[in-house]
Amino acid sequence: MNKPSFHRLSCKPLAGDRDRAQAFCLFGGPVRPGAAATKGKSRPNIASASSSFIVSFPTRKMNYAFLLIHVLRGGRLVLILTVLALIGCSSFPELDTASLSSMTQSVPEFGRRSLNSVTRSVPELGMLTDQGTSGRSITVRLSDQRAFLYKRGEVVAISPASTGREGYNTPVGRHRVISKDIDHRSSIYGAYVRNGQVVKAGVDVRKDPKPPGAVFVGASMPYYLQIAPSYGLHAGHVPGYPASHGCIRLPARWAKRFYNAVKVGTPVQIYR
Repeated sequence: MNKPSFHRLSCKPLAGDRDRAQAFCLFGGPVRPGAAATKGKSRPNIASASSSFIVSFPTRKMNYAFLLIHVLRGGRLVLILTVLALIGCSSFPELDTASLSSMTQSVPEFGRRSLNSVTRSVPELGMLTDQGTSGRSITVRLSDQRAFLYKRGEVVAISPASTGREGYNTPVGRHRVISKDIDHRSSIYGAYVRNGQVVKAGVDVRKDPKPPGAVFVGASMPYYLQIAPSYGLHAGHVPGYPASHGCIRLPARWAKRFYNAVKVGTPVQIYR
């Protein structure tokens, strides 16, 4: 019986084998000259470089395409998120679990990390696997500038944060989400604009007089979760230290994750 053959790094089967094989590859990494296809070999072709690897599987043995993992230079693991929904596709009858096991053994970064730990650190994947808004709570820890999303007592997301700088303390204690606004703008902080041009940036309307003919435009605070008057969680600049006027800033992708996971009334606890 002829064995499936694969193009190395081409992501396509060799001519004549299109009905019997399909290769999936990860992006990145150099292609070595002369390392094209090898015909007649039955084992999966798993090649690795400093920042890439390839996994090839027979098409008739595949029913789900699983998570593709990209190991970046410097040793930092990043999960590249795509779960290809091929369930029920007639051309992919069943998943070869032996091949999946072989892959996890060949890629130690995948085997070392549970799916739960990955979804906690990759917000886009967390949004795919963690649906609904019930049983949620948020905790913000000022000491190490992090925010935690819980579902029924279990941590499901951990985000870096930037809280209030000196003189603009973030209010500690127990709060609740009292409103949600996906495209919120501050009513206090922003800029004075005249004829489409910023006249003065970084203003506080309580202190800075408005120049003649100018209008106030509030600072953008996407994915805003209000927890007290003039305080909330939202997307913003997160430099790694307290830098806000008292709100809890999150990176945009994390702010979206928290925003979609909670509802009005969700408990929020802030402590030092």
